[in-house]
Amino acid sequence: MSTLETITNTIIDGDRNKKIAELIKEALAQDLDPIDILENGLRKGIEVVGQKFESMELFLPEMVRSADAMMKAIDVLRPSFEAMKDGSLMKKEGTVVIGTVHHDLHDIGKNIVSTFLDISGFEVHDLGIDIPAEEFVDQAEKKGANIIALSALLSTTVPYMKDVIAVLNQRGLRSKYLVMVGGGVVTQELADQIGADGYGKDFTAAVQVAKELLN
Repeated sequence: MSTLETITNTIIDGDRNKKIAELIKEALAQDLDPIDILENGLRKGIEVVGQKFESMELFLPEMVRSADAMMKAIDVLRPSFEAMKDGSLMKKEGTVVIGTVHHDLHDIGKNIVSTFLDISGFEVHDLGIDIPAEEFVDQAEKKGANIIALSALLSTTVPYMKDVIAVLNQRGLRSKYLVMVGGGVVTQELADQIGADGYGKDFTAAVQVAKELLN
């Protein structure tokens, strides 16, 4: 089994043996490309976890373990990505403020999307969870953002995404910002209904959509 396959399986397994950091270091020592480790090791694993969660083969505690393992792995990879950005090998993208909307305390997906935006060249300002609509807009103005990214896992909190767009309209700022949405209950149809500019089904799609919106 290759190192990348072992990394994939470790993420699927939720890193029960607590070896993910060492596996990433081993992969880097083998001169594997950090992007290859990310795309063909970590991403493959977390995609399987997401599929198993949707089909109820895995439940929330297992998903949390896998997400935590992925974040630990990315922490080891982060210096390599920072070096790529510092060396101008990675194109500088836009600025994003991201957070989970008001009355929603879930952040697993948001954290992964935030991290992937960061290592993909975006300047990311993660506001955290339970963020009121006004705070999204205030921080977008303060940070000079191009994109406001909204996450919601619960159907009861999805309306707060629309509130952010309403605040932008009230302040005459709607045309200034691109609004992206995502989360467990969010769909493209819902994104269209609330007037969002983009929808990311998962973290890889979110990065791609963000780049397409800016271009």
